[in-house]
Amino acid sequence: MTSSSSQQPDWHDYVSIFLVSCAVMFYQIALTRVLSVVVWYHFAFLTISMVMLGLGAPGVWFALARNPLRYLRVLLLASGIAVPVSVMLVVKLGAAMLANNVLNIVLFVLPATLALGGVICLLLMKASGAAITKMYGVDLLGAGLGAVTVIPLMHVIPTPLLAAGVGFLPLICLALRPGGMRRAASLCMLLLAGAVVQGDAFQITRSKDYDERVVRPVYEDWSPIARITIFDETFHVLAEHQSGFSWGRGSMFPEGETLPQYWLEQDGSAGTSISKFSGDIGRMGHLFYDVTTVGHQLRPPQSVAIIGAGGGRDILSALLAGATEIDAVELNSHTIDAVSTRFGEFTGDIYHAPGVHAVASDGRSHLTHTRKSFDLIQISLIDSWAASAAGAFALAENSLYTVEAFELYGSRLSEAGLISTSRWMTEMPRLIVLADAALREMGIDETRDHMVIVSAESVGTLLTSERPFGADELERLREICEKRGFVQLYPVAPGAAPPNPFIAATVHQGLAPLAEFGFNVAPPTDDSPYFFHMLSPFSLPDDLSVEIAAVTGMSLNLQSTYLLRLVMWGVAVAAIALFMLPFLARLRKAGRAEPWPHLLRATTYFAMIGFGFMLIENVLVQRFVLYLGHPSYAMTVIIASLLLGMGVGSANAEMLGVGRLKRYGVLMPAAVLGLVLVLPGLFTTTLGLPLALRVLISGSILVPLGAVLGVFFPLGMLRFGDSAKPWYWAINGVFGVVASVLSLALSMEIGFAAVGVVAALGYGVAWACLQGARASSI
Repeated sequence: MTSSSSQQPDWHDYVSIFLVSCAVMFYQIALTRVLSVVVWYHFAFLTISMVMLGLGAPGVWFALARNPLRYLRVLLLASGIAVPVSVMLVVKLGAAMLANNVLNIVLFVLPATLALGGVICLLLMKASGAAITKMYGVDLLGAGLGAVTVIPLMHVIPTPLLAAGVGFLPLICLALRPGGMRRAASLCMLLLAGAVVQGDAFQITRSKDYDERVVRPVYEDWSPIARITIFDETFHVLAEHQSGFSWGRGSMFPEGETLPQYWLEQDGSAGTSISKFSGDIGRMGHLFYDVTTVGHQLRPPQSVAIIGAGGGRDILSALLAGATEIDAVELNSHTIDAVSTRFGEFTGDIYHAPGVHAVASDGRSHLTHTRKSFDLIQISLIDSWAASAAGAFALAENSLYTVEAFELYGSRLSEAGLISTSRWMTEMPRLIVLADAALREMGIDETRDHMVIVSAESVGTLLTSERPFGADELERLREICEKRGFVQLYPVAPGAAPPNPFIAATVHQGLAPLAEFGFNVAPPTDDSPYFFHMLSPFSLPDDLSVEIAAVTGMSLNLQSTYLLRLVMWGVAVAAIALFMLPFLARLRKAGRAEPWPHLLRATTYFAMIGFGFMLIENVLVQRFVLYLGHPSYAMTVIIASLLLGMGVGSANAEMLGVGRLKRYGVLMPAAVLGLVLVLPGLFTTTLGLPLALRVLISGSILVPLGAVLGVFFPLGMLRFGDSAKPWYWAINGVFGVVASVLSLALSMEIGFAAVGVVAALGYGVAWACLQGARASSI
């Protein structure tokens, strides 16, 4: 291809790359949230892969095209049209997407990302020589602005409207540019403004399993954490529990009068009831027939910490048990607001009842900060089949189910305190292994004496205590189970057959028998917090038996692991088709122009920095979610800090120079390794500090790291030459796509720390490629 050195960028180009990069970040984060409502969460992470593919693939096409800059205006117009159209297709065709999720997500989303990515690639092509450092810096600063502003805006603007509104940014760029198509840009902006103001075009019509045109919510609210919808008593779940909703209802439940209730749904898949409460706690007696309250009845608490207070049902259970001090911790502040204000009269403003303290935070973060001791810490079915703004597989709930988390819970218990964890029975074996490991870390060897397991219907509750359960308490437990109609699974009564032999066997010997089928039977830790994922995406059996799936449960999560493997194969095929085949053709051409080893060295360099960066970014997102106590904060702080640092580093890369990067670039892998080793200890030491200080600490780490990362791409461009820029951009993008998927699989397999080591090795290889390199002429 020909060089673009004769067409240096002007202010229109800098404004365009700034706004379009901002649009890409907005679109990626907002659409992940929207997809999480329409389809199951494990499909939402495809957004990241589609964005990375869209950013990289145009580079291949432009590398093989003549005068590709002529397409710039067309791609700006296409971006402004494709973005809102893709959002409309996602929200309106949810039912069709469920039938063929992967194909539809690709068809709906990829055109928009290809158009946006094409614009960025063309603008980077236009900058030659030292101008590439400035252009790339402005690109990163635009993306950083998107990361900073999208989360706050998601608190006040419905997310589908926000995602569709991204289309204004490329249209504004087109309208500002001299030449043709300005009138078309103005017309498109007028049409988009009308659609956004009217709103119906971007209103969800189907949320996973039900059609909202038939089952209409009485309340809707979007946030970076979840979309909240509230339904009246006609909702199908409440219609089956007219005398009071129960997760696991005992067989002795007395059917009585109909109790007024609402149903609060998060992202169409994680629900909880909202009960009418007029101040008379005695009318809530039905709650004690739910197996999630067995801990309240076995050792009635005075002080309770509820992780995931939701619609307030667990608050009522604690009040019914006589608790006088209740910390009601709820991750989504919008949930607290809805229960307390919009439905405050109905709920009796339960979050602010006497003795109740509403806390909008992650459960672990709150328990780390507080110095209170609790008689009961309750965690009842806390998971959200949803991708937060931090992206799927970066769920805050995962960090609740690790060995370190249960050690923290134990440290916040009073002398006779209980940890009450309720899960679906299919997940109980995994929970038993986790609790056993945590108790051993706390210095308890005879762990079976410190566990009680009770079930009703498909829900089980595991009680753990540092104080062993004595004979009197076990007799009391037997009486409670008999009165409420619960099933005592462990300890098994002397001489009786175990009601669930697999549960009893798991308490005594763990899940070792499942290891031969390829299951990960190790307890989840903060380094690999995948409580819900027991299978390796690298060694999934092709014919997983129904019996094994039933024992380990989590069929939906097993589907997500299978999907992850499918996406890894898909990415590999796409890389070969879109990148590697053109690369082979280019090698043949390059062989006549200059030695092919030079192109191979340059290609490896840009592949490794793309691969290494995405690994680092995903590891940091996972780590900082726990540290900052909120997915939204983590996403904003991490991405914005990294991109701000990278923008500053790129803009000043020419001052550093290629020579210094060759000499000192080896420090980059060392810095990544040091960060991987230091972060866990730093987080443990400072997790109890106020949020503002933790944000400051995070920024002080991430901005300098980003500044160092930011010099690698522009200085690589300077070192390897101008004319192959589209190819370098493309290969950097495709390996970013590969890493965005592979990082998830690797962290499930080997843990975050090891993934960080792999990222460091990638940057080490990139640094080695600089040695002896010369400017390219191809």
